[in-house]
Amino acid sequence: MSATVVPATIEEKWRARTVPVDGGHLMWTGAPDMRWQGGRHKASHVAFTIRTGRQPVGYVRPDCGMRGCVLPEHVDDQPGRQRTRAQLRTLRGLGDRPALCAQGHHQDVHGRLDQYGKAYCNVCSAIAHANSVGTGHGRIGTRHHGADRWRVALDVQARYYAGGSIRGIALDIGRTYRYVYDLLVLTDTRLRPRGYHREFHATTPRRQA
Repeated sequence: MSATVVPATIEEKWRARTVPVDGGHLMWTGAPDMRWQGGRHKASHVAFTIRTGRQPVGYVRPDCGMRGCVLPEHVDDQPGRQRTRAQLRTLRGLGDRPALCAQGHHQDVHGRLDQYGKAYCNVCSAIAHANSVGTGHGRIGTRHHGADRWRVALDVQARYYAGGSIRGIALDIGRTYRYVYDLLVLTDTRLRPRGYHREFHATTPRRQA
C-alpha cells in the first residue's frame, strides 16, 4: 500500500487541485474552501497571495472574463480592481470621480468604478437594490444561493453603511457574526476599524435626564 503524500505547502496543495483550460485559464476542482493547518482558504485568495505575497483586501475575483478562473495572474482584490478601472477611466477621458454622490456620501470612502470606468456610489447601489428586492433572510441554517445570496448580501451591506455593527446586524437578522462578515466581504464593503462602535459611544456625550 502506497503512503499518502502530504503537501508541504498550501501552494502545493492548491496547485494539486487546479486544472488548466482553453484560453490560458486555470480552474479550481476542489471544495469551495480549502482546508490548511486548521483554517479555511478560498482558492482565489490563495491564488492572489501566490502572485502578490500578501493577503487580499475584500473579495477576490478574476478580471479575465472567465468565471471561476483562479490563475494568479488573472485574479485581483478590491483595491486592485479599482486601480485598474481608474486607469481605464483616465484613458476614456471621463475625468475625476466626484467628491460626493447625489445623496451626499463621500466617494473617497464609498465610491466605486464599474468595469467600464464609470463612477457609482456603493452605498446608494446597495440600498436601491435592497429596497427593490426586499429582505427575507431566513432562519439560521437556511442557505442562500445565486441571486438570493446577493439580495441578502446587499441588504446587509445597506444596514452596515447605515451605521449598523456586524454583531448588531447578525442579531437583527438571526444570523451569526461570521455569516454577516462573509456577506460584507462578498460585496466589497469598506469595513470600519475594530472597536469603532465602542469608541463612538465612549466619546458621545450622554443625554442629561
